[in-house]
Amino acid sequence: VLNPSDKADFSQLPGVIDVFQSGQNISLTIEDCDQKKRQIIESFSENAAQETALNLDEIFEAYVIGNR
Repeated sequence: VLNPSDKADFSQLPGVIDVFQSGQNISLTIEDCDQKKRQIIESFSENAAQETALNLDEIFEAYVIGNR
């Protein structure tokens, strides 16, 4: 979850499964999030991004009905 900066371009981020916007915040679901992807995400954020792990149901839902 992050508050994106004006320069945020999520099309440059590989492995995006789902994007959900709530107000000014954007929640990303990313496949195989490694250190390189975390650095890209941090560069898109106005402030620190918050990372949380998904449970199996949330992973399934992201793959099946994700908003790419």
